[in-house]
Amino acid sequence: MSFGFNLFGDNSSESNRSSSLLNTRTWKNTDRAVVISEAEFGQLRQKLVGQGDYNFLESEVRNYATRRDQIIKEIESNLNKLEDANDDKEAFVEIEASVARNEGIRPGPDEALFARPRAEVMEAPNRYREEDERLRKKKIEIGMCLERVRKELKNYVLHELKMTFVYEESNNYYKLGTGSTSLVQPAAEELRTVGVDFRRLLTNEKKLRTLTFEQAKEIISRYQQAATPNHPDYASITSVMTALYDNTAMPRLAFLSRCRSLCDKKLAEDLESTLQRICQDPFGRQDLQNSMDETECFLQLSEKDRLPEQRQEAIKRKLKPILHLFSAEKRAKYNLQDYHDPNRGQGRGGRNRRRNRNRGNWENSERAERNTSNNRGNDRGGHRGRGRGRGGRGRGGRGGFIRSNPRNNNYQQKPESG
Repeated sequence: MSFGFNLFGDNSSESNRSSSLLNTRTWKNTDRAVVISEAEFGQLRQKLVGQGDYNFLESEVRNYATRRDQIIKEIESNLNKLEDANDDKEAFVEIEASVARNEGIRPGPDEALFARPRAEVMEAPNRYREEDERLRKKKIEIGMCLERVRKELKNYVLHELKMTFVYEESNNYYKLGTGSTSLVQPAAEELRTVGVDFRRLLTNEKKLRTLTFEQAKEIISRYQQAATPNHPDYASITSVMTALYDNTAMPRLAFLSRCRSLCDKKLAEDLESTLQRICQDPFGRQDLQNSMDETECFLQLSEKDRLPEQRQEAIKRKLKPILHLFSAEKRAKYNLQDYHDPNRGQGRGGRNRRRNRNRGNWENSERAERNTSNNRGNDRGGHRGRGRGRGGRGRGGRGGFIRSNPRNNNYQQKPESG
């Protein structure tokens, strides 16, 4: 059914966008600049020094930056000269007007200015303007070269050396990387890190008593990836992993016994002490002998009545006589509020079930008695009635099947023939 609008937007455009993303050539990692300290800048730059063409490209950047700074200073100096030349030109024209009026020339700067050739004073601003244009063009050329070598240096570091690029700008220090510049994603974990987790596992009583196949496989797999095939203990790690896959229902104690080949002397002693503490508890010994396969372990616990649900039910039955003394909060705290005795009827429904069950037993006994009476009546020529009249089942008698149960008073006895 259509309601005249698309709740989730244009599906066709989303599909096209998703299809374009499947082409990895369209993926573009953005360069992210992060402000860093001068100390970190020095450390990161030191890693780049001496790497291939880095020193040459860095010197090119430095030279063009120096030349650009020099040109900027020359432009500023030339602009000051141009301003002075314009002032001199205006002053020279005013002095000429004063001389024409026979007012004389003030001694000092005006006299020195008027002593200069008129053509030189008049042409000076033009010369400085031409110099300004030349310097600005030079600055643009140097700036373009600087940007080119900077880009070349940055691409060389990021894509050729595949390292983090650092630079200084306006007395601030930055590092630049494709994607994240501060996260580290090594190909594998360090052996030291895995070793710490391995020790924590083998010395934790609770974890050893509930160890599963997936948990065992995870820690051994991490060790295998961190060690790499060149490690001298790689064969021992692989042997434990192979044994795990050959017997996924291996008992916990069997797995821990194989792990001893991966333990140093101190960890082997700590593992033995941990197992001894666990075995002091009879249930702890059972846990170590149980399978690491979760399904198999579930069955083993159920045979020993050690499932949490079994233990909880046993506690409820034991506390049943005094359960009414517990407060609602206490029953909720220990999960006792939902206990029901499966062997006892509760309320009116239970009484009705017992009454119906007794009534059924009574009806069965009455039916059996009636069948027996019928057989006796056939043998003796009729059944002797208990009421008035001649007895039997004829007229005037009440018959022999008067029942105290009102439900059966509607029973109609067929009259005997003859």
